[in-house]
Amino acid sequence: MKRRKLLVTLKDMSTTGSLLFVTLFLSFSASYGQVCDSLTLDAIIYPGEYNVGSLTESDGIRNGPDYSGATIYYPTNSTPPYSGMAIVPGYLSAQSTIQNWGPYLASHGFVTMTIGTNSI
Repeated sequence: MKRRKLLVTLKDMSTTGSLLFVTLFLSFSASYGQVCDSLTLDAIIYPGEYNVGSLTESDGIRNGPDYSGATIYYPTNSTPPYSGMAIVPGYLSAQSTIQNWGPYLASHGFVTMTIGTNSI
């Protein structure tokens, strides 16, 4: 009987601990979360505020054996530090299938590299 009562007590403590954790997490997130501008159709359709430059393999980017073609897009009239990302298309797809994301994201302040995948 004592063992059963102990298990019930431990289960109640586990549930209470989980609820406390979730409450603390949500209150922490709410108080320290970032506030972003509202997302509008214009923000999705039109480029951002920065001019965009690009570099390709012919400009001296290393031609990696694990990918096919590469282009780096970067904002030209913004100040560092920059966030960066690499965008890769689906398996055996060409760089051209995701090429438009590079200049779009760079116009919003991200240094972006688009690459293609190798074929077998």
